[in-house]
Amino acid sequence: VPRGWWHWARSLEVTTTLMRNFANSANHRQFQQSINLDQSEQPNIFDISTRCVVCRLPAPKKSKLHPCARCKAVAYCGRECQKRHWAGGHRKFCPVLSGLKLEAHPAAAPPPASSVSRDPQDVFAAPSDDGAPAFHKSTSREGRGPTPDDEAMVRVHYDGYLADGQKMDSSTTKGKAFDFHVTRSRVARGWREAVRTMKAGEKAIVAVAPHAAYADHGVPDKVPRHSP
Repeated sequence: VPRGWWHWARSLEVTTTLMRNFANSANHRQFQQSINLDQSEQPNIFDISTRCVVCRLPAPKKSKLHPCARCKAVAYCGRECQKRHWAGGHRKFCPVLSGLKLEAHPAAAPPPASSVSRDPQDVFAAPSDDGAPAFHKSTSREGRGPTPDDEAMVRVHYDGYLADGQKMDSSTTKGKAFDFHVTRSRVARGWREAVRTMKAGEKAIVAVAPHAAYADHGVPDKVPRHSP
């Protein structure tokens, strides 16, 4: 064993940690900028608690919106809008959204205000876990190898959709994968937890619950409040 090996090993550990933290911070800034500034995927944001997700109109007088009976993530003003949304792609996302076990759509019962004080600018913060699932995953292609450990840096491609089916962000459109640390990054908690269950090469649809994503803040011009 070379003389002084212990001090060399200690210094190497610190250097590696600093480099990892720098890369993690840089990737977080890149992702946050893509969320806030990228105009290529600009959804039409509206209040999902008061408007139909298809026609974008409020409920008629003396009537109310009707949440999807299965997932409760979206609501409609009538049967025709529900049929159009199902045929337009909701049939793909509804089974995954239903795995979140949402108690009610905001149209039926507005979600309670979070009891945790957070910085409104920190859109990636998550309130304390109350036992509700943070995510639900449906795997379409199995991966190989082990799942990421607590110290892993992962590289993923993703297409981000709102509950109404609008695309709000995509790494595949940009042609550049996204790297982040599975435990220490400020990516939405539900997404991090879902990635920790995946293997290299795996492809899946992941639904993230509002309390484990953007909660009652949302993301300006990208994600409405209380949206999975």
